Amino acid sequence: MKKLLNLIAVFFVMASCTEPVVSTFGSIGGTVQDAKTDAYLAGVKVTINPLGYSQVTNADGAFQYDNLDVAEYTLIYEKAGYDTYKHKVTVKPGMVSPVQVTLTPASASLTYAPEVLDFGTRTNEIQMTITNSAGGNIAYTLSASNSWISLSKTSGTVSKTDYVTVLVSRNGLSAADYDGNIILTVEGNESVIPVRMSVAAAGVPVVTMEGVSDVTSTGAMLSGTITSLGDSKVSQHGFCWSSTNHSPTVNDECCQLGDASDVKSFSAKLSGLTPATGYYVRAYAINSYGTSYSENVTNFTTSTSSQPNPGDDSHTVAVPQGLMSYYTFDNEDASDVTENELDGILINDPSFVDATVNGKGKALHLNGVKGQYMSIPYNVFKNLNKISASFWIKDFSVGVIFSAITTDSVRSDYPRLIATTGDTFRFYTGYDNYNSTPSFVYQYTSIQSQKWHHVAVTSNNGVRTLYIDGVRVDANEGYVGGNNGYDASKIFIGGNNDGKYDSDCMTMKIDNIRFYQRWLSDDEIKDFINYNIIIF
Repeated sequence: MKKLLNLIAVFFVMASCTEPVVSTFGSIGGTVQDAKTDAYLAGVKVTINPLGYSQVTNADGAFQYDNLDVAEYTLIYEKAGYDTYKHKVTVKPGMVSPVQVTLTPASASLTYAPEVLDFGTRTNEIQMTITNSAGGNIAYTLSASNSWISLSKTSGTVSKTDYVTVLVSRNGLSAADYDGNIILTVEGNESVIPVRMSVAAAGVPVVTMEGVSDVTSTGAMLSGTITSLGDSKVSQHGFCWSSTNHSPTVNDECCQLGDASDVKSFSAKLSGLTPATGYYVRAYAINSYGTSYSENVTNFTTSTSSQPNPGDDSHTVAVPQGLMSYYTFDNEDASDVTENELDGILINDPSFVDATVNGKGKALHLNGVKGQYMSIPYNVFKNLNKISASFWIKDFSVGVIFSAITTDSVRSDYPRLIATTGDTFRFYTGYDNYNSTPSFVYQYTSIQSQKWHHVAVTSNNGVRTLYIDGVRVDANEGYVGGNNGYDASKIFIGGNNDGKYDSDCMTMKIDNIRFYQRWLSDDEIKDFINYNIIIF
């Protein structure tokens, strides 16, 4: 018994000498508030580095990271409309390291495009887009540094997007290059927008093509401007056109409007044209120094003899099978009106407009501010060598028009049609060797006219073609073979390719989007202008 008591005593002595168990982990928890209002902020992205984990604050502005190794961490706080904030926190064993963070609302800011206004020798006006990326309403003022620069408005308040027309006048200026500025002022902060213009050396006249209107099956109204007489009186001026020559001259068909002794606008009504035919037209003027042509060539397509108005849904034309999905947006959703029911999903609540191409139904409006886009959770182009896409578009900015999306980082995002900062459409279809060269590069400035324009792209076993308003404007014979779309799982309208394309989400109005699993011919593309094509 005595031995037993001694053993028990030894046990208790040993137990009393054992070190207490101390945790080797800790936590970080806290809240995030608005620095001005003290309101708790939900939806703040909190990233912990070097772990790279992220979470968002709840409705109470709270977050917490548990089971962290004892160490020093960097926390980064991000929320749209607020300045990013970061700090270091040391985790202590068995404890919650508390943090209380305030985020400062971002200063009012506006972006503008283009960043440089270059009028060259003949351009007289350029539309500038002003975008509010911070939310709310932001007031601004504009001023021009030179008398030869004028503005359609000098102040405004923008919630999303605003437009200002910038004009230049060369009257009375000698031949030279001219540099000026537009000053954009927001809350006392100034941004300087360079303006460049050239006055051509004396000699040949300078003429511009203004536009085409009242197109019928056999005629059209043309308008142009003589902006400079050159060194002598204009002996002849007018328009020249062709159905085959993309840069028509006076050796093609032309109308002669006589001489001109002063700068002026002029117009002419064409007749005797062929129905359902595409034409290229530009203005010209002649003096003793030579013949000059407008820098821009305008294209248009005459209607059929029984032509309804463009986009008129009272008339339909059947085309061969191949239409996989068709989005009209008339019900203010992204439903596919074909029997395939490949319905899309609208992300970040885009809006709809009723100023459609035919004045009926609705069109989709993506403003780009909140990363708005349309997602189609199907890849209608997968493993195809013949595809076509058709849509109407207006008021668009730089960004992705449509793109196949995949998580594959090697072969991804084909086909893809984008509008670049260089004022070009670029169409990428993807090749077996992952050649990222675009199928073609086309200047789109001619259709940024605040009017609806029809755009179609096709790929036919390596031949990629772009159509504007029913007219073939560019084509490229690229790599023959391979797949379009690869393993992509969905299609985006707008967006930024799940962050893979280095651009903000696009601002645009778009309507009547059609995707075909086949190649459409030139004549079928023309029918999109002449009729509203629907097949079921």
